[in-house]
Amino acid sequence: MTPERFNECLDILGTSIHKLSKILDTHNTTVQRWSKGKQPIPPNLAEWLETLAAFRLEHPLPEGWEEKRVPPQEKL
Repeated sequence: MTPERFNECLDILGTSIHKLSKILDTHNTTVQRWSKGKQPIPPNLAEWLETLAAFRLEHPLPEGWEEKRVPPQEKL
């Protein structure tokens, strides 16, 4: 997995380097290094990210779930 694809997968999943480091229980610097190509991305992690990204693309969020928010000036 290239760093570009790694970052693309994070975008598809709607997550960040910081959040992924928490999910993986690893140091933020490690994930930053993967993101910048300074350290190889473990193959099993790459496969896991690809699987999650493919699932997310095949199963988009349902339409109409969004909360209808009232703008602050209209709250009384």
